[in-house]
Amino acid sequence: MHFNDLPDEPNSGTHILHPGSRSLFVQWEKLRNERPFPTREDFNPASMAIILPDLAIIERDHIRKGFRFRLAGTRVGYLFRQNLTATNALAGWDDFEADVISRHFNRTMTDYQPTLMRLRLQTDTKQAVPTEFLGLPIQARNGGGIQILGGFFPFREARELGHRAIVSRQMTSARSIWTEHRQPAQPVQRNFRVITGGLANA
Repeated sequence: MHFNDLPDEPNSGTHILHPGSRSLFVQWEKLRNERPFPTREDFNPASMAIILPDLAIIERDHIRKGFRFRLAGTRVGYLFRQNLTATNALAGWDDFEADVISRHFNRTMTDYQPTLMRLRLQTDTKQAVPTEFLGLPIQARNGGGIQILGGFFPFREARELGHRAIVSRQMTSARSIWTEHRQPAQPVQRNFRVITGGLANA
């Protein structure tokens, strides 16, 4: 099991293996255009139609001090055989792996660096499903907080598995993808000095 909590080398998007993950990363890079992150309004669902069912929106759960799925695509639901919308994004992982995921999610939301994870899902039919997860920072609608646009991309077609449940899950690697972005402009500060005297009764 490999966990990398340090920034990865530049252009490490080449470590992304699944074509769906690569497509998502390329579109995210294009839309952010040197910004730390794009906004949800920047995304055109029509241009992402092929991978749209594999995507999910993850946000902070301030009540439970964790993370939850705000939305989850149809293929994500079919892979896990449940509707993940509004559920705990850390559910089903052991304490150690949940802590690693939480730290990477926090880094994505605060440092604006993508997260790349490799997962090994086990079905009730005793089939192993290697899966790649890519998490990218985006800004919520109407200038809201930072969310994670996540893609779950199995290396086996989920609909061909004939499974009814995921009975166990394991993380085999997790790393941050180092990306550079333009720093937001700092406001110009002007210092004024009060001069006593001057014109009176003008």
